[in-house]
Amino acid sequence: MNRLENNANQAYQKFVDMNADVPALLQDQHSSSSDFPDRFDSPYDTNKIYDKAEVVHNRFLEMKESLGKYSDIATSYNNLRNVYDITGVFDKVKKAYKRFQRESRGDHPDIAQSHNDLGNVYFSQGKYDQAQEEYNKALKMREWLFKGDNPDTALSYNGLGCIYRYQGKYDKAEEAHNKSLKMRERLFKGDHPDIATSYNNLGNVYRNQEKYDTAEEFHNKSLRMRERLFKGDNPDIAASYSDLGSVYYCQRKYDKAEEAYNKALKMREQLYNGSHPDIAHSYHNLGNVYVSQGKYDKAEVVQNKALKMRERLFKGDHPDIALSNNNLGLVYKSQGKYDKAEVAFNKALKMRERLL
Repeated sequence: MNRLENNANQAYQKFVDMNADVPALLQDQHSSSSDFPDRFDSPYDTNKIYDKAEVVHNRFLEMKESLGKYSDIATSYNNLRNVYDITGVFDKVKKAYKRFQRESRGDHPDIAQSHNDLGNVYFSQGKYDQAQEEYNKALKMREWLFKGDNPDTALSYNGLGCIYRYQGKYDKAEEAHNKSLKMRERLFKGDHPDIATSYNNLGNVYRNQEKYDTAEEFHNKSLRMRERLFKGDNPDIAASYSDLGSVYYCQRKYDKAEEAYNKALKMREQLYNGSHPDIAHSYHNLGNVYVSQGKYDKAEVVQNKALKMRERLFKGDHPDIALSNNNLGLVYKSQGKYDKAEVAFNKALKMRERLL
């Protein structure tokens, strides 16, 4: 082993060691959009963040009408649609939610929702411990407010399941997602988007647990239900293809994985104009398949596309950018370009150090 190769290997191992307690980050496949705890199409979909901010704005206006004490909070949302730095949106949302919670007393569905929404913001930023704390607050309040089955309580269990999965607590994730699924099946008869989401999220947990046959079964259930529910191109159908591709990848069925990932990519390119996190995830996943197939030049092209798109989407440090640098380093390493690999691995390592 020459010096460049040794340096590249050391940089990569440091990145792996640093992320030993963040198993979901190190997976070859990024989570699908439908794995997100709440109703955003994607954790980092800027347009949906603006929409969510507008919903929050309207919620505070309603509180102003009924309680007469939140006009100044609502005002802070007036110009959110003119803010294009997604981090700035997150910061505004967090500050307003926290102020709302400080000034509110007792249990109320809107207060529970504010904890849930704040958990979504933390989840989007990769702050999983803080997200878990907010989801637990929302769950406890909802269980107190709503006796028996309730869609919001099921949503809280779903959110906790997603967090547990990202923390590598797969048994807890399975338990939470199963509670959400059973509640949704009692609430909704026949096909329903929330039931399809629960199937999908359980499939992701089973993949993490290396129960690949069960994971494939649940992802196919989700896909078939979504195809019955939605006609034509749809973000949830694309997510099902993506997650099914991830199961095939783990089973080393690379041709089937490539086919599923390409279906997801083409659908996402039809759905979204320009840069979008889900398109970047599709590039990322295809790059991993190409590496496994020994198609290193194709892998380099798509991993670079993923990295550049993520750098446009996320300002500053972000877990997805770190992961793209790491995966690009693996491509360079496979090509014998050890100097480039070392640079990419060190970028990933330094970013993860700043994010911790």
